[in-house]
Amino acid sequence: SNAAERPMEAIESINYQLFEIEGFRGNQEDYYDPRNSFLNDVIDRKTGIPITLSVLYMEVGRRIGLKMEGVGMPGHFIVKCRQDGAEIFVDPFGRGEILLEEGCRRKLTQLHGKDFQFNSSCLDAVNHRQILTRMLHNLKGIYWNQQNYTKALGIIEKVLLINPTAAVELRDRGFAHYQLNHLSSAIKDWSRYLELRPEPSDAAEVSKRLKMAAQVMAVGD
Repeated sequence: SNAAERPMEAIESINYQLFEIEGFRGNQEDYYDPRNSFLNDVIDRKTGIPITLSVLYMEVGRRIGLKMEGVGMPGHFIVKCRQDGAEIFVDPFGRGEILLEEGCRRKLTQLHGKDFQFNSSCLDAVNHRQILTRMLHNLKGIYWNQQNYTKALGIIEKVLLINPTAAVELRDRGFAHYQLNHLSSAIKDWSRYLELRPEPSDAAEVSKRLKMAAQVMAVGD
């Protein structure tokens, strides 16, 4: 298609359409609002975080024939467009700012400080499953900080559907269950966690919680 032959022009026109005409923007003020992580809310409210704005941006780009991929840089999500062996990086959270590798490196230094060790793998493309996992992790973190364990539990269930053997998720699901007083479920998850990770750094702490949960259950019976 025409877009693929002139990717820079195509990106400029996506930027104009999304950010000038439609008024999409990064939600700087309330970054940790869960609505920034749900695409339907992002589209309705025209605001989101880097990963959701990037997913939207990739979809628009693909529909006009651009080869677009997500790039999960540490702490910031952007998009890359491949064209004839060259790579153009775009930051949808920054109103579609166009970056070369040097610009990406600068952004990461701003985020993480001058000691940040940049290497080209920071700019690797991620697949759908990785994008979904990262979006779910964002939501889990938000609900966890709000101590909303019911919602956190729902998100962890989804993460485990994608990555059934993610030991840390089992540990955290056990904790959410424990907070919600689902003691037998907590015991099951924590026991499984200790089987999967026989020597995790937090084994002693998890074992202690397990014993507590078992004692509380014994008293309840």
